[in-house]
Amino acid sequence: MISKTLWGHVGDSEVYTITVTVGEYKVSVMTRGATLLYFGTDSYNAVLAHKTLEEYVNGKGHPGEVVGPYANRVSNASFTLDGVKYNLDKNDNGVNTLHSGSANYGDKIWSILALGEDSITLGIKREEEGGWPGEKECEITYHLSSDGILTLYYKSLSSKKCPVCLTNHAYFVVDDRDCRHDLLEVPAFSYVDVDPLLIPKENNPVAVENTPFDFTHPTLIGARRDGKYDNTWVLDEGAVIHLEGNKAEIWCKTTEPGIQIYTGEHLSDDFRPFQGVALETGRFPNTPNRPDFPGVYTDKNTVYESVTSYRLKIKEA
Repeated sequence: MISKTLWGHVGDSEVYTITVTVGEYKVSVMTRGATLLYFGTDSYNAVLAHKTLEEYVNGKGHPGEVVGPYANRVSNASFTLDGVKYNLDKNDNGVNTLHSGSANYGDKIWSILALGEDSITLGIKREEEGGWPGEKECEITYHLSSDGILTLYYKSLSSKKCPVCLTNHAYFVVDDRDCRHDLLEVPAFSYVDVDPLLIPKENNPVAVENTPFDFTHPTLIGARRDGKYDNTWVLDEGAVIHLEGNKAEIWCKTTEPGIQIYTGEHLSDDFRPFQGVALETGRFPNTPNRPDFPGVYTDKNTVYESVTSYRLKIKEA
């Protein structure tokens, strides 16, 4: 079952919410930012969500947004590609670029391309902006199955060669206390070590063994580092990330080589710090400036595609 509702306006643009229900599970998405508003059952939403459209427009933290054209950070707000230097927005500590700056798809109005009984496909076209080369086209399909699996299919291309990294910035809530009580398992044997501005250091990746970044076995997030994480783990093909609290469990899989896990230390507005965990699948931070990292580029002849899935299980009261 699918429904579409006008939620409000951003400027002159209409913003719709679209809800798909399959069996006991449902997903809601809005056209501003292709934002995930709801993933759960009638009794439990496993993602953080604002109550009003205005809170999304004026708030921080990117909850549920599709972030692009390049998610994560770029050092010194610039990169050089084929001999050309591109200068980006300095929207992170006045030095670096975070989540594409003013070009972020999460701030834009998307078009509805297709609606099915179990899927929602949204698309966006953008002129060259924020310093990123090329006009952009991007699509995302949210597909929900009756066994609680939400699969995100991303596609993107650019009129000029451009680095690409798309992710969803939903904060998953599996515990009614905070995420420091969550058990996290990440079957990754290395992670990306970063400086105080969260830019990767020179020698990377590094082994998780004997560090607070070893989650190869289920471990309480709050057991180390006071639960403060905003880091990328290096994933092997087929790796499954597991997050478990007293209310629900999430299993995450992706075709991407990394996952940035942010435990929400700086959540604000109507959210509490550590209220949810962002599982941001994608490339490593600062990949456009790191030829040693697994980068990917799109142009008018090269379509970028990736797939990430989240399987949800609600625990009985």
